[in-house]
Amino acid sequence: MTHSDELRRMKELAERVLSAGCYKPTADTHYRIIKYPPIDLDLDAPAPITKRSGPEEPPVVLIDLKQPSWSSKNSALKYCTTAKVLYEAAKAKEIPFHVSMTEILRSIDCRLAEILFYCGIYPENHWNNPRRQLSWSKKLEIVKVVLPKSIIPITLLRDLSQTRNITEHQFYEPTRQEVVKCREMMDAVIEMTNGLLDILFSESVFKYQIDDTDALVAMQIMRENGSLLVMNDDEVPTLRQGIPANEELGLRLINKLLHEIKFHLDNDPNFKKKLGF
Repeated sequence: MTHSDELRRMKELAERVLSAGCYKPTADTHYRIIKYPPIDLDLDAPAPITKRSGPEEPPVVLIDLKQPSWSSKNSALKYCTTAKVLYEAAKAKEIPFHVSMTEILRSIDCRLAEILFYCGIYPENHWNNPRRQLSWSKKLEIVKVVLPKSIIPITLLRDLSQTRNITEHQFYEPTRQEVVKCREMMDAVIEMTNGLLDILFSESVFKYQIDDTDALVAMQIMRENGSLLVMNDDEVPTLRQGIPANEELGLRLINKLLHEIKFHLDNDPNFKKKLGF
């Protein structure tokens, strides 16, 4: 089967996933986790995704759980802590309030980048590439498409961004009340996305039951190259790069997945236990 045939088949499976019910939470160890070291990745170099430990043993799929070099899961929290320290300093009139405002926005911006990274939409090697970097407004556009509206209030984030831009570019000094409002927004965004990020941080494979059969289709997030592999659960993927996560079909798959994670978090008290937490 040619590369184009395999990709076409993957897209057909993806459309079936989109019409399927919620994914099936499982702590199934059929998949082996591999953590990539925090190094610059050569995306043109072949990457092994299967390995055999014996001639008679079936191949084991290695799941991409690459962590970014800046230890993503804690970066927004670090900025959040710094922002609170700066707010207290501004309240004591030791520094201007706009310094705290900038750090608040940086914390939220980092959290958006974290979520998009773990969804495969924003690979780490894009961040320092001027042609591929996502601005604050572009991140908001994508988040608006993929995240459940109940998680991040986009309108309030835009208000926050507007206040910050006026502060930074028109030399406007925000009032204490404006900074308090922005700080509360930061706390809310971090708190409301923590559960979602816990799942995305630890899981990169999600399984769906298709039609009325027992057959499962697995969707694997390939974070290092920004794509989604969609395959039958008992298959070993032959493609290293699948459906681009930042294109229309990929965004629809991520949108479905994030809504389902939110549904499970809200309605199933044993959800994390089923995943092996």
